[in-house]
Amino acid sequence: MSEPDATDLVRRYAAITAADAAGSVVFERASGCTITDTEGRNYIDFIGGYGVVNTGWQRPEILEVLERQLRLSCFAPPWFPTREAMALAEALLESVPPSVRVCARATGGAEANEVALKAHFAHRGGKVLTVGLAYHGGTTRTLALSDAKAFRLPMSPVPESPRVPPAYCYRCPWGKTFPDCSLECASAVDDAIREDPTISGVLLEPVIGSGGAIVPPRPYFDALREIVARRGVVLMLDEVMTGCGRLGAFTAAELFGLRPDAITLAKALGGGYVPIGAALLTPELAESLRAYEDVSATLAWTPLACAAASANLRILKDERLAERAAATGAKLLSELRELFGRILPGRTGEIRGLGLLIGIELVRDSQTREPAPGLTKRIALRALRAGLMLGTSWDWRTLILMPPLILDEATMHRALDIFESVLHACVSKRGE
Repeated sequence: MSEPDATDLVRRYAAITAADAAGSVVFERASGCTITDTEGRNYIDFIGGYGVVNTGWQRPEILEVLERQLRLSCFAPPWFPTREAMALAEALLESVPPSVRVCARATGGAEANEVALKAHFAHRGGKVLTVGLAYHGGTTRTLALSDAKAFRLPMSPVPESPRVPPAYCYRCPWGKTFPDCSLECASAVDDAIREDPTISGVLLEPVIGSGGAIVPPRPYFDALREIVARRGVVLMLDEVMTGCGRLGAFTAAELFGLRPDAITLAKALGGGYVPIGAALLTPELAESLRAYEDVSATLAWTPLACAAASANLRILKDERLAERAAATGAKLLSELRELFGRILPGRTGEIRGLGLLIGIELVRDSQTREPAPGLTKRIALRALRAGLMLGTSWDWRTLILMPPLILDEATMHRALDIFESVLHACVSKRGE
């Protein structure tokens, strides 16, 4: 019996799984910054599993660690300490701001956020303020904290959390222009807490990821730091996407000078080798969590997962991949601005980013700034056919770029060449 082709695999997969999406490419293997499908076609990976593969696909160093650990132990009962978990916790706490001193286990990003929230509710109770266009996970609680309406997500039965608009300078909800504004985005946080004394915590993505790679200006964080201190509320940073070197430092908290009460990590923590997440907490939050005899997840922080994550962190540190992301990202951002400005000047809204998290927001007209989701889809699909795999925001307004942090200049320029041919094809097809 012959093997099914890619079209048949996609059809069958979509029919029998409740999948997030069934794309036209069937993944088979990957290496470095390259993905290969079942038909033998190669793609430059510019999305990294949506920010998972920071150290690159199939690193031999991590595969060797996995093989050794497989022979020793894969799983341990969750009430037993292990050498592997201890080593990972110590490595993590050496890499984050000193305000967080205790690790709590999780298997992924949504669960890490759940653990941080559970610690906060145990410590303080009250409501948690969130920011528009943010996504914090697909569990019942994290959906209620995410901007479900903006992304057409299922509405959670849990009451929605209070929410303020994001620090989104390109589409400022107050019609202002940075820096000639009064940081109304930060004042909105202050006003919300003042008007509702039951708000005891703030949860935000420092850089909004799947909502469009939205980077707030630095003064926003300076103001936020002062507000949470003055109001005495807990600050929780969802760094599931921004952590592990993506922005040019191990955490965005470090970049923006924040001392949060909780930082959540996942995605690139496991590097695509194992499912793992972590909630890093202040001693006060951790102590409140310890008051309950609760196992957060039976399969969290297995010896196998911890060994792989520790090896992954060693590569991030030894190869200085955060610093590399900062330098490579600055070059890529500059090249993209020149390229889109030259070929699609009237359809390019804003190209923004930090490190190797970059968003290219496309519009129907650069003056009116009307979104152009159709153009975003065309570019993403044409790029895929040409051998370049991109991501998009959930509302299709923005192309999202998150290549592995090992991206070299030769691969970057091959990707830019594909971008150029795709943009010319889009212009030619529409007669623009």
